[in-house]
Amino acid sequence: MAAAIFTSCNKEENITLASRTSDSGNTPTLLNDANNGGNVTSEEAATNAGLSRYQYTTGRVDFENGAFSSSFGIITVTTDGSTVSWSINPPSGYCVENMAVIVKGGRGANIYYYNNGETSDSGLAAPVNPSGSAPAFSNLTFCYNLVRCCDWQEETAFGGATAGAGNAWWHAIDASLSRTYPICAGQNAVPDATVTYDATTDVITINLGNNMQLQNVREPVKVQGYNTLPTSRPAAGLFTLYKGSNLTVQGNNSNYYVVHLDVEVCDGN
Repeated sequence: MAAAIFTSCNKEENITLASRTSDSGNTPTLLNDANNGGNVTSEEAATNAGLSRYQYTTGRVDFENGAFSSSFGIITVTTDGSTVSWSINPPSGYCVENMAVIVKGGRGANIYYYNNGETSDSGLAAPVNPSGSAPAFSNLTFCYNLVRCCDWQEETAFGGATAGAGNAWWHAIDASLSRTYPICAGQNAVPDATVTYDATTDVITINLGNNMQLQNVREPVKVQGYNTLPTSRPAAGLFTLYKGSNLTVQGNNSNYYVVHLDVEVCDGN
């Protein structure tokens, strides 16, 4: 990604030009003369923030003279001609993770960064000119990342489709053939979460998907091989084939495998 290039202002001048803290107290970052005309791209804003990229952007939105209010996808923008207000309404089940608002005016652009799930702000402005006068607005760019909103619930999970015997529920993998199985947590299959068994290599591969993560415990992944399945749920703490946090486990040529996981499951808001 391209780095911001400062060609016409020293450090002291940059500090002076990066004016106008927003109404929420957000102090902007100035990328001055980053490109021809001082425009800043979403890639440059991401690099400056230490991010690999922003998933979504409105692209450059040109200002018209005077006040206006408009919506750009899930973002609503209002300006009185000198300051900008914005709000974002993420899709159901999603939250804002990172956001950058690029306010261009004159020869530079102020970037307002939001990294704590903020969904609105007001009082954003372009950097003032070296003379101290306020420049005319030129354009706006909104860049943002969305993530699933999750209330993480701790659960015990098993991979496989062979139902175990006994009073407590559990599942096992039949190692007679290669297959991909669901992972169930709290007896419910978790979307996108799977465990795959390769009969040729005798390797078990766990895919947690986007709705499940391992608990922050010492050995959240426990795997045991059996030639004959137990008559009740086995005690995972006594497993000897594998205990740890790896998501790929080498088997030991057993007929069945029990994959026990200590997980957190996303309960979307």
